[in-house]
Amino acid sequence: MFQLVYKSKPAPGYDPDDCTEILFQSRRNNPKMGITGALLYTGTYFVQALEGSEEAVREVYATVKRDPRHEQIECLSEHEVEEAEFGRWTMAFPRTKINENSDLEHQLQFMTESACEETRALFTKFLNKTRKKQH
Repeated sequence: MFQLVYKSKPAPGYDPDDCTEILFQSRRNNPKMGITGALLYTGTYFVQALEGSEEAVREVYATVKRDPRHEQIECLSEHEVEEAEFGRWTMAFPRTKINENSDLEHQLQFMTESACEETRALFTKFLNKTRKKQH
């Protein structure tokens, strides 16, 4: 199984607090392609893990790269994994907004509990980077 993790920033004019459309599209389309994964919105970045066949993952990533809602898209990691790290979700998504009272870190730990250390660290890095900017 192939896994790709990327980060992007929401394009100007896009309301990043409403990830509903991206999430809906992912949850509708991913099962048809055998894709599982996780999406994190940190308040500044989107960080997403996609996993499935390499062909399907690269096809979804190419679609993201053409999506006008994203800019500054960068692949952070791509590698083979023995089994799906996010296999129980068509697209996991922590629902809490980042703020001082947020339990997003706890949700992220739960969401990435089956992920390898490298993947978990990528998600945590962007969460922490955003929190530093807020203080």
